[in-house]
Amino acid sequence: VSFDAKKVSATWQWLGKVRSLGRERAGFLRDEEPTLMTLLHLTVRLAPRLDGRDISTICRSMALLGCEPAHATMRLLGAEAIPRISSFSAQSLVTTAWAFATLGVSEPRLFDAIARES
Repeated sequence: VSFDAKKVSATWQWLGKVRSLGRERAGFLRDEEPTLMTLLHLTVRLAPRLDGRDISTICRSMALLGCEPAHATMRLLGAEAIPRISSFSAQSLVTTAWAFATLGVSEPRLFDAIARES
């Protein structure tokens, strides 16, 4: 199966939904670790092709999963978001900020860009 930016975003969204259905977090991450690591690598590779909604969706799902290995990927997505921040909807701005705060990923330049845009 070939993955493009939209499929990567949709996969993260699905994982976030599965997590929100109540599977215990630690068990879910342990059981799905190989899948998550593959998805993190694909996300990094496709990051330049992600739009604002994709970035927001992926960050939200990573936060819902409480995915510690995602911190480096979140920083990369934050850097990718800054030059395109004007294309983010108000909801995507809020969701992205929430995701970074929820995971405790400090990205001051991103938060400055979100503040300027909102």
